[in-house]
Amino acid sequence: MDELTEIGILHNTDKAFFHGFTTFYHEYFKEIRYEKLIILEIGILYGKSLQTLRDYFPNAEIHAIDINPALVKDFGSRIHTYVCDQTDGNKLNTLFEHMIFDIIIDDGSHMTMHQLQSLGFLFKKLKKNGLYICED
Repeated sequence: MDELTEIGILHNTDKAFFHGFTTFYHEYFKEIRYEKLIILEIGILYGKSLQTLRDYFPNAEIHAIDINPALVKDFGSRIHTYVCDQTDGNKLNTLFEHMIFDIIIDDGSHMTMHQLQSLGFLFKKLKKNGLYICED
């Protein structure tokens, strides 16, 4: 079993045990695992995926947004959370005005129209050769 899946199981994220995303992601992430990265995840839910990313990428700064204020809380070091609708381009631009991301993972509404809107706003915030992942 790969390390990302092991960490995901430890944090009980469905990306490890239900969807199997961690096995797929590990193949793309393993070469950059120890680099100093800036990651954005759209969608927080219980923060299990954020904690998995934090522990897998020991040198990464992780940002996350969610539309539900009750889900935006402190998940520990190197994780920054914000209340933001993934389709709100103005707020996304304000929050991340001076950031360029190495990895963006869209695990938000899972609605194609919302994913397309987020992609339209955020693709310009992705580093050249960065990874933009839409789940589901």
